[in-house]
Amino acid sequence: MSASLYRGLVLLLNLALLCGLAYQGLRAFRGPSPPPASLLPSDFNPLVYEIPMARGSRSSLLEHQVTWKQFDRPKPVQVPVAAGPRTERPSLGSLSEYTLVLALANPRDENSSSVILRGRTGTYTLKVGEKLADGFEVLSVTVRGEGDAREAIVVVGRDGQTREIRYRRSQSK
Repeated sequence: MSASLYRGLVLLLNLALLCGLAYQGLRAFRGPSPPPASLLPSDFNPLVYEIPMARGSRSSLLEHQVTWKQFDRPKPVQVPVAAGPRTERPSLGSLSEYTLVLALANPRDENSSSVILRGRTGTYTLKVGEKLADGFEVLSVTVRGEGDAREAIVVVGRDGQTREIRYRRSQSK
């Protein structure tokens, strides 16, 4: 036998092995075929079948009954709450629940200075002259010192009483 014949036989043997490996791989990937009893008949049409409702025939009006009943109901009447005795406004001591996050002082125009305060219920951005929900008003914003020794002083007041909130950058090393 010649060398070209051996090469041809080796090529055919390699092709047969490759086809066998591909067949086994596809069989493993697809999994076993389902039993014939679990297959649908060839003439099966899912649009013909309908699941009957327990209350009788199917109606598009009944399908949407809950929705239109909800829309047809009037809104419940809100009973006005009787005003109780007026509670006292919190003292200036309750101002301690606010933390000064940032102070932007404008020395040329005091009214354009602003602060960011963080409280229990959220964060507030206020300009000079604006009030918080509990009545505290930002009266002035000043910055003293130079460089890292700067200190922001925000004067806040209500009902003629004032209090200062100070903020100095912490020296972390």
